[in-house]
Amino acid sequence: MRKRRNKINKKKIGNSVEKITRTYLASLGFWAHLLVDNANGQPFDIVAIKGDHTLCVDAKNLKDNIRSFTFARIETNQWNSMSSLKEISSAICGFAIYHCGVIYFASFEQIKACLERGEKSIPIPSMPTLKRYLENVYASK
Repeated sequence: MRKRRNKINKKKIGNSVEKITRTYLASLGFWAHLLVDNANGQPFDIVAIKGDHTLCVDAKNLKDNIRSFTFARIETNQWNSMSSLKEISSAICGFAIYHCGVIYFASFEQIKACLERGEKSIPIPSMPTLKRYLENVYASK
């Protein structure tokens, strides 16, 4: 019974973080849409579009006492979907990490580079906030 309750609580928290992230992207002027969860899992949680930029984002929650995002939390279908998208489009793919009330962003490219160096996680201080990441994207265009 306890395991089931924990799973339900994690799901509730996850749904809340997805909504927070979607609402935040909308506040920045993005059209942002939550993808419907299905039995097989979705490739990511949110598709957001603003101008020529498309974001494909999976939202993850980190407990306050956790100081890094471990790559073991990335599901195979998420990684494969983001890999495929990067091959055929210029979509921005990555993970919105909600930690202590702040949304950080770990891009697909950043995580891929970490994995190539043999790293298994990324510390919170190594990630920009989602806002800062997007400001850098728009400044470089």
